Amino acid sequence: MTSAIAVFTHESLEDVFARGGTGYWVTKASRAANYPVAVCVRNLRHPKAPHDVPHRAAFVIGKVAGVEEVIIRPGDKPRVLIRFSEYAVVKSAHDAWGASQNPVWYTSTEELGIELDKLEWQPMPAPEKAEAAEFRPEEIRNEVIPDSVIGILAAAKEELAEQLGIAIGNIEITIRV
Repeated sequence: MTSAIAVFTHESLEDVFARGGTGYWVTKASRAANYPVAVCVRNLRHPKAPHDVPHRAAFVIGKVAGVEEVIIRPGDKPRVLIRFSEYAVVKSAHDAWGASQNPVWYTSTEELGIELDKLEWQPMPAPEKAEAAEFRPEEIRNEVIPDSVIGILAAAKEELAEQLGIAIGNIEITIRV
């Protein structure tokens, strides 16, 4: 029996390649690091999910190369990114997801219906995307967002605070670049 961490995800295979694994999960990095493989299972109920495989079907498995804690937004608790050294496309596990209510499930490849000896393993492509851990607000503030936009955002915060009758410090505007 091979232990596995399964994740119920909307990620596409291209997303997995771009990050070098699967993320960003609320789980203990130390626990996730003890599993030799991670299995991505399709969650079609997410609006961004591609309709490439059926709901609850496993579509990719990766050999765990490492686990990283990643801060998505400043001030948030870290999430876990599971990096892969190798991957294999899964074609046979069409009803892999169990009764878990949590999108992270500690299980086994046998329980997921995956036969490791029948998979065609390939090296993981180099990640394409810079990770959220490299987020530098000063770079965004100084280089990407012009001063005129900063002024517009400050005015918008003031207007919202006034209209809602709350302190300006309670207004946050998030821009995803």
